[in-house]
Amino acid sequence: MAVARNSGEDRGADSDSIRYLTTLSPIRPERLGSLRRRLAFVAWAPGLGRPLLDLATIHHARWIIVPSLPHPDGGPRRWPLNWHYLLFDATYDGPAIDYLDTFSDVIPDRISAVFGTCFGFEARVEDAPGADRGGLPAYAFREYVRQNQLSALESRSYLTESDKGADRVGSIRQALAIERMQLSSRPLSGPALGRAQSKIEALALGPPSSAPGWRDAVLGPWLRKARPGRSINPLTIAAPVSGQGVDGLAGASLAGLEDTLSARLTLLPRNMQAHLGQQYPDRLPAEYLLFTSDYYGALDDYIETIRSWRNVDSVFGHCVEYPGRPGRRRFRDWILRHTLDVQYYVSGYASRPVKELNDLLKVRRQIARWSLDRSIDREERDR
Repeated sequence: MAVARNSGEDRGADSDSIRYLTTLSPIRPERLGSLRRRLAFVAWAPGLGRPLLDLATIHHARWIIVPSLPHPDGGPRRWPLNWHYLLFDATYDGPAIDYLDTFSDVIPDRISAVFGTCFGFEARVEDAPGADRGGLPAYAFREYVRQNQLSALESRSYLTESDKGADRVGSIRQALAIERMQLSSRPLSGPALGRAQSKIEALALGPPSSAPGWRDAVLGPWLRKARPGRSINPLTIAAPVSGQGVDGLAGASLAGLEDTLSARLTLLPRNMQAHLGQQYPDRLPAEYLLFTSDYYGALDDYIETIRSWRNVDSVFGHCVEYPGRPGRRRFRDWILRHTLDVQYYVSGYASRPVKELNDLLKVRRQIARWSLDRSIDREERDR
């Protein structure tokens, strides 16, 4: 399986790489309630996520309100924070500058409604020069994200490389649409079958579809809630790292994690976003490892997949009170105790296992190549 890797800071990666972004922003206390209500509303009214899907660059994105962290001693207690934080984590296509500029240009109201509840956004973005022209100043939003961004230790996508220059979200949507058309054309014959095959070829060769239908925008999120065991889901783990463990994390690898579409490792710093200037910034007694992944299937099954993963000890072995692989129940309890609740989650395409998505992408490429080869042969015969 081909694997795309790059750093969370988007350094030196070409425009064909899948990218990752993780930000942590302190929430203004007087706006915490409105943020909770908004995230709960959009989470239970999935059609409202349509504008995000229309961007056609988002693989997955999650929003988490973090009021506390697992205790630094590894016990069951929680470590209260001076501030509630908004953790935003996304996997997307293309250069970071294009991704952020699209956010600020296309859905500025939604960006303000969410990040406007956080410390510094109003002064640094909404009131920045150029804001009076409508929308959000792209340069100011990019700088705000840069200041709030966390650097990834390791990022990995398990989606097969798409054609050079093609965005993967669009390619996956195409592949899923081709599958639906192939299934619906099975009973056809004669001219009707020929027309269906022509449509399939045109879909494989044409530009990626950027507009999701009701299936992806409305039905998909509801099905994810109703059938999590047959859906793409987020997992976010925050675990304190032992005193000497941070250095060991530099060699941690995410390779070989099954049932996973993407995953990344990030460090929560001891001085949590102290550089942003808020009063009484949180100062943790230990650094925390942040593991985020987008996986397919039931949570208990995925926890067992992590437990049997060959690199699990090298990733979590530096964390306080990590129980190790032996003892399925102890391992599950440790993962659940260090899991952060996701308030809102978006997936850019229908839920399918990563192997199926890679197989469908392969079929799409094969159809496109066959159609191009046939077109070239036809041109040569006509000469």
